[in-house]
Amino acid sequence: MANELQLFTNRSELTAHVNQEDKDSFDNAVLCELGGGLLRFTEATFLGVDPDRIYAQPNEREPEGRGPHFDVYANYVDQEHRWIGIYNLAGRTTVKTTVLAPELADIYFKTFPEPTDVAFEARRHFAEIALATPMAKIYTGRLDPGVGLLLPQRAEGPHIIHDIIPDDIQDPGKFIKLVVPSGEKEAMKKMSDGGYKPVDQLISEGLGAVPRPTAPPTRAKLRPPAISTRRREFGRRPCNLD
Repeated sequence: MANELQLFTNRSELTAHVNQEDKDSFDNAVLCELGGGLLRFTEATFLGVDPDRIYAQPNEREPEGRGPHFDVYANYVDQEHRWIGIYNLAGRTTVKTTVLAPELADIYFKTFPEPTDVAFEARRHFAEIALATPMAKIYTGRLDPGVGLLLPQRAEGPHIIHDIIPDDIQDPGKFIKLVVPSGEKEAMKKMSDGGYKPVDQLISEGLGAVPRPTAPPTRAKLRPPAISTRRREFGRRPCNLD
């Protein structure tokens, strides 16, 4: 039986949760519905951070979603803000999460130490396996317009597998991904290469609209498709950390 993801509707409670002194106790995905749009979500999620340090990536959601996967931003995020935010601009969806088992995480990171295209696809394979495990503890929730999702990003884990599934493949929606990069040269290059811009710049540019997908992709299967080509074809920015 699935468990419900924790939902925050109070800004101060969300801020306290992600900025608590023992940051390692923020060990699962959480949802938040604060009202006030993207700016309010950003301010609450990254309290006190200058807007030019918060980077955002606009995305059109694939008709059937991206499929289950986990992200690998841990080596590139600011150590005081070891999480990423996803703010849902449009489209009604269900989100399902679980934690990648430590033994699977160990195999993955030993086999794929760098975020290459092959590693990008491998994370989909590992996520499928994890979700199919009978003992997996599954959490579910609603990611509707105006709702945000926060995902911890720590090298030591936990690594949160998430699957965001649109209710309607004809109207899958769009979202903004947010992160505070470490500021180191490699991290900033990853943000630039991945289509990230400072959030205030993105807002001034009209949220950086990206092309809508022209044909529905299939959900990720346990076989190696040509990921880099698929992401370009369907409007997905080439970010191997996702």
